[in-house]
Amino acid sequence: IDDANIFFTYARNIAHGHGAVYNVGGERVEGFSSPLFTLLCTSILFFTDHVEIAVLLLNTSLLVVVLIMVQEFLHTTLCVGGTQALAVDDTDGKISDRQYAFLNWSTSVLLWAWILGSPQYVIWTTITLMDVGLWTAVFVVGTLEVVKASRYQPQRMLQDWRVMVCVVLMSCTRSEGMYFCLVWILMLGWVRRRRFVHAAGNVQACLISVAGPLLAYCLINALIIGGRYLYFGYPFPNTYYAKVSPELFYNLKLGLGYTKLFVKTQPWVIPVVLIVLWWSVRLLRGQGYDETGARYLSSPAMTTASLAAICLLTLACPVFTGGDHFAYARFFQPMWPLLG
Repeated sequence: IDDANIFFTYARNIAHGHGAVYNVGGERVEGFSSPLFTLLCTSILFFTDHVEIAVLLLNTSLLVVVLIMVQEFLHTTLCVGGTQALAVDDTDGKISDRQYAFLNWSTSVLLWAWILGSPQYVIWTTITLMDVGLWTAVFVVGTLEVVKASRYQPQRMLQDWRVMVCVVLMSCTRSEGMYFCLVWILMLGWVRRRRFVHAAGNVQACLISVAGPLLAYCLINALIIGGRYLYFGYPFPNTYYAKVSPELFYNLKLGLGYTKLFVKTQPWVIPVVLIVLWWSVRLLRGQGYDETGARYLSSPAMTTASLAAICLLTLACPVFTGGDHFAYARFFQPMWPLLG
């Protein structure tokens, strides 16, 4: 209730023309953790004073969007890739429609069980009335777009426009977005280099292949940092909100404790993280060699491995920053749908 009220107080003051202040007439302080969510709350207040109901509806809608996007990815990308792999030993060259339907239904059932079997995820993304629902939606959609984009080599910069939009939204959603977007860009370049070894066999060509998202990342963060400095007087989120110690090992100690509590409340994450680790190692090492001597993974395996590696790298963020002081591991919940 307290943290949601911080968002609503800032949004109300902005909507009434007092600026980004917590107290009317007070100093400008960035006491909110998500600029984009604050702007969404501000826009809601132009139409209604019942911001709590509107945000609950918004968060619930974003939860549904996440489910739809993950199901669409499972059905059109992973299941199709899997059927192509299974078709090798099939005399008809493809699996039956009944088998394909079973794959689709089973993945949907497992996904819903994964989500609804974790009330911690549902609570944080809906009834807290906070930015976690938006954070999750942007992260999940952005990750899926990156994985899809890694399946082709762009012929022009704007061909990656979906990824570029997600980079902009993620950077505006949370401060952690600066790191998450770098993970996306790194993974996109890595996988494209592995998949298109002849076209992108060196670092320069690899950078060119992610030029669009990289340019979007640099521009949006320059605007955010510059705008923050001009308006608040600080280039980075200020100490009124931040609860992160500058001591790395102290943060790591807190982060490991935070992870322990996460595992205790959602223990079914343990086998999933082991699977994620296994796929991430496969992506790093590759499997077998092609005619050029480069290590490779098949296309379906590369898709799964890149998704797993993004999950692993983003899971590391709360560990190294110390987590937070709330129950139910808020900082791990945005990764939850993709872990499923």
